[in-house]
Parts: sequence; structure tokens; C-alpha cells
Amino acid sequence: MLLLATAWGQALVTVTPSAPVVRVGKTVQFGAAVTGLTVKTVRWSVGLAAGGKGLPGTISESGLYTPPAVLPVPNTVVVTATSTAMSVANTKVTVSLQNPYPVVASTLPVWVPAGSSTLTVNGSGFVVGAQVFLEGVGVTTTFVSATRLTAKVVTTAAQLGQQLAVTVTNPAPGGVASTGVVTVRVGPDTGLARVTVGAARRFLQQAAFGPDTTSMLRVQHLGFVEYLTEQFAAAASPYPDAAMLDASVAPVQARFYANAVHGKDQVRQRMALALMEIFGGVPAGAQSPAQLVPYLRVFQQGAFGNFRQLLYNVTVNAAMGEALDVRNIDKASADGLTAPNENYARELLETFTVGQLLLNPDGTVKPGDDGEPVAAYSEKTVREFAKVFTGWTYATRQGVTPARHNSPYYDRAMAPFEANHDVSEKVLLNGAKVRSGQTAVQDLNAALDNLFSHPNLGPFLAQRLIMQLVTDSPSPAYVARVASVFTKSGTGAGVRGDLKAVLRAVLLDQEARAGDVAGSWPIAGRETHGHWRAPNVMVPSILRGLEAQVNDTNRLADLAAGMGLMNVAPGGPVMPLWAGPEQAVGRFNGIYSLLYDDLGAGVAIDLGPYVNVAGDGRKLAVLIGDTYFQGWMPAELQTEIEAVAGGMAGTTLADKKARAQAALYVALSSGLYNVQH
Repeated sequence: MLLLATAWGQALVTVTPSAPVVRVGKTVQFGAAVTGLTVKTVRWSVGLAAGGKGLPGTISESGLYTPPAVLPVPNTVVVTATSTAMSVANTKVTVSLQNPYPVVASTLPVWVPAGSSTLTVNGSGFVVGAQVFLEGVGVTTTFVSATRLTAKVVTTAAQLGQQLAVTVTNPAPGGVASTGVVTVRVGPDTGLARVTVGAARRFLQQAAFGPDTTSMLRVQHLGFVEYLTEQFAAAASPYPDAAMLDASVAPVQARFYANAVHGKDQVRQRMALALMEIFGGVPAGAQSPAQLVPYLRVFQQGAFGNFRQLLYNVTVNAAMGEALDVRNIDKASADGLTAPNENYARELLETFTVGQLLLNPDGTVKPGDDGEPVAAYSEKTVREFAKVFTGWTYATRQGVTPARHNSPYYDRAMAPFEANHDVSEKVLLNGAKVRSGQTAVQDLNAALDNLFSHPNLGPFLAQRLIMQLVTDSPSPAYVARVASVFTKSGTGAGVRGDLKAVLRAVLLDQEARAGDVAGSWPIAGRETHGHWRAPNVMVPSILRGLEAQVNDTNRLADLAAGMGLMNVAPGGPVMPLWAGPEQAVGRFNGIYSLLYDDLGAGVAIDLGPYVNVAGDGRKLAVLIGDTYFQGWMPAELQTEIEAVAGGMAGTTLADKKARAQAALYVALSSGLYNVQH
């Protein structure tokens, strides 16, 4: 007993943070230090405060605490860390919980008349007691659900034509107002939609992760141009801070899909993904949140910025530096036996900016005097660019002495170690020279300016963005129009490389919009127009069509991985890796899982609208056609769906659900849906 008492008296469990405040929808990572015992591990648990009512939330084996969806009463819980070697050695900390951050995604209607009307506010993070504000003035609000509020609004004749900001404030504890810009316009709504339902749905297949009812109505009544303007002002959907997560990237991947299904910044997210794919996708080896989160934020923050700045931010990102060997490139040795690593220089030229061959403004290959293609650069050019990147290493951690090769650090952009930088003259594209004696930053900026000004960049980027968002086979005229916006925006109409202007050009081009009218597809002479749906776009699109609810516990990344990946061939079309039988089976199994399997608590789909009409095969086929095919489902596919539905007997609710699932599976696994038109 004495020994036990002595051991217990020396044992101490220390928990950090010691008194955290956490919002619903966020997480906190706890850590524990055990002293006085050989075994240093602890067991985590969480419970309500004394006399509390409700749910306490959950805590993982690694100490990651997730609050419940609804605050308990009182709004505190107790987290306990208990030594696995001695249960009497434990420490309890009190966690104060606050209401979530409210997010306003859209309103219905988008026009309100002068006078009194009812406004539906869609979003997330709403709680009982939330209040809607119209242009800063609180209005009578009714709580419907965590994603919907209704409000009684009153506007005046003096406000006709004005756009009024709509925000939501949650009550205490942690009362806070929503951010971002969602507006309603005051004036008479003629009832005439600015675009058709089918055109709105098709536009959202290209500009977003597919339509849901709310976004479809928003596009229909705002029109394409105003919808894009609103989206450009929308706040970015958040990613969890890497420091709050353990070593697994699963929570980051789960957030990607939750954002894709529910985020109000649909266009930003879709553009960020498209740009990231152009830069080669997620860097190989980015297997931790510390690597992945900063890289994703580079594209999220740069999606509507300038391509020149994005090019710089990608280049100095530590995850990219690690994947393509930008970090720790040594200058050539004095004896000439070693040379700088050429990996990033080659990728930057070949696949990120210029391409291998000189291009015309319309993206076609530019012939030389002999009629043959002309190389855009030589191997010597690659070697010269490689010298530009010498000396860059990971950022120096606070309190650490800078070194030629710093230890891995992903939170900040890479930094130069000047003594390891090649200061010789460099000859870049088109004979441009970088003078000797410059710093690493000066050389890098000179090299990126050289790439940014190259005539190939406009058509090169235009073609790849069109391929990511609209079609694998754009006409040269389409490429030329988009490239002209990239390049000529610097002549007075704007700034060269303005990605918002480029994105508008891609999405609003006559060729992108040519299939909006029912019955207008396939476009005459353009039967191959469209592109394969990548799994990381297709999965959210299916779920948005099913009005699914997705949270951060989803496992959709694993499901999408099983459906195959996309491969962008340099200078060529996007090729589906699942085109063979084995890959096709993976694709079909993934669609089956979305419709039939229990995807866990992280995903809930709504088959209700399809079940309601499942007794009539024709109505079921029409609903599927309206939702997923913009209303122009070919007769042969509609006939096949009707035959599947008609061949299944029974009138019970379970029978109708099975009929709806079978019909959806036939439609969504068809070649017509797997190709986005």
C-alpha cells in the first residue's frame, strides 16, 4: 500500500489546453503529459458537467474533441485524461462550448417587393434564437432548422433597386454574426426567370459541384453574370487548422467533400480544384494535414486572384517544394561534378505554364519555317531555370538558426538561404537574361515574370481551364477568346492574368453555353463536346442532386478513390483512368454505394422526391432527367429507366425506394452521365 501510495503521489497527468473554449462545428486537439510513471499514454473521455442535460460530444483516442451538434445545458463539458497505467492518476479540464458560426448561403426569393414579405434564409450553423438582419436591422425570425430560417422583412419604396445585405447572428454563448455577402434586391419580381431551370443546372455542372435546389434557383433568378459576381464576393469555406488535427489527412479530405456539397463559395471551390489539377493535383507525399492544408489554401485564396501571384505562391509552398524538389536545391559544385536538381524547372515549363511546343493564340501548334512544330524551350533552358531555384529551403522555425537545409516546416512559405543560391547570369525563355549577383527572391521573380509574359501562357492556361470545367475538345476559336482575355486584359481593360476575368470568359463563352437550350445537344459537329466527370467532382454532384447532408465524419474520399482518378496528359486531352473494365467496375461500385450503402453518420441522402413518384416509371424518369440531365435525357435512356422501374413489383414504401434506387443507378452509371456535357 505504501508503494502504491508513493507511486500515485508522484504520478501527474497534465492536460493542454487547460480551459479551452470551442464552437460547435469546430474541434480542439488535447494533449497530455504523464510524469512519475514509465507508461506515458492516457485514455480520453468526455462527459457532461454535474446536472447537465444533452450530449457531451466525442473525443478520439488521440484526444481530438468534437462538440455535439446542439449545446448541452449548461454549456460546459468535462474532458478527462486518465493514465493507462494507473487509473487514479487523472486530470479533468472544463470545456466551455459556444454556438457555431452562422453561415448564410442564399435567400429565397432573391427579389423582395417594397413592403412586407417573407424571406427564407438558407445556410448552416443556425440555432434556436438566431436572428436575421437586413442591411444591419434585425427582423422577426423563425428557426426552422440548422440550415434554414424564415424572416418577416419590411422594405420601403425608397429602397427600390437597392441590394440589401442579409446576415444572421446566433445568440450567446458566443453570439456572432455571419460574414460574407449575400443580398436581396428590392423591387418587383416579374416572375420571369433570367435563365431556364435546365440552363441553370447545366451552368452549375461547369461552374460548381453541380446544382442543388437552392443554387439552381439562385442562378435562375440572378442570371449567370450576377451569380458569378455574387460568388466572387463569397467568403471561402474553411479548412481545419492543421495544428488542431492528428497525423491523418482524413479530416481534411472529409472537409473537402463537406465544403463541396454545402459550401456557399461553390465557384471558388470549383476553380481552386481546377487550378490545382493544372498544377498536378495534390503533391505526392502530402500525407499529413501540416502539408496538405497550406497547399489547399494556396489555391482557395488564389482562385480569383492573379495567375502571376498564384504561380509564386505555388512555387514557394513547402509541400510543392518537397514533392518536386524545389527545397534544398544546391548550387553547382565548384568542380562541376554536381548540378542543380531540374525536377521543378522541367515541370514548371512543361506542364504548368508554357508547354513543350510554341503555340498560336488559339492553342494550336505553331509551325516553324519548315512547317514542323517548334520547341518552346531547350534542355539548356531547363538547366538555366534550375539555377534560379537554388538556395530555397524550408522556412526557419522561431528560435532556430537558419541553415542551408532547414528541417521540414509547412506552415510558412519556403525561404532562401542566400549562400546556397547560384548568383551567376541566367538565360531564360526567348533569350531574356537574369543579371548576375541578384538575390534568390530577385531571381525567382525575374524567372516567373519571364514565364508570365510568354505568348504561350495565355492559350496554354485557357485550354486547360476549359478542359477542366467545360469540354475536353474546345474549338481553337474558344481557346483564342479565353486566351485573349488573359493577355489583352493588360492593355487597359484590366490586369494581365486576372483569373476572375478568365473564368468569366470560360463559363460565359458561346461554346460553353451552346448546350443550355433543351434539345440543343449534341451540338452539330461537336458530338464529342464535354468531358469525363472526375470522381472528386462527380461524388459531390450526385449528393447535391440528392439534397444530401454531409458532415466532417464522412468517408467520401475513400469512396472517390475507389472510383479512379483523372490524368491530364501534357498537351493532350483529359483521359479517364477508369475507362478499362476494372476501373469502370470501381466507378459503378462507387455510385452503387452512394445510392444503396449506409455511408455512416457522415452522409445522409434524401430519396424522398424520387420515392414519391416511383409508382410511375415515366414520372420517375422525368424527375431524374430534370435533376441530372438538365431536362434533355435521350429517349433511349428514359425508356431504359422506365423499363427498370416497371419491372419491379410491389407498392410498399420499401418497394418504391428500391425502384427509385434502381432507376437512379441506371441513370447515374450511364455513359451519358459519366460524361459532363
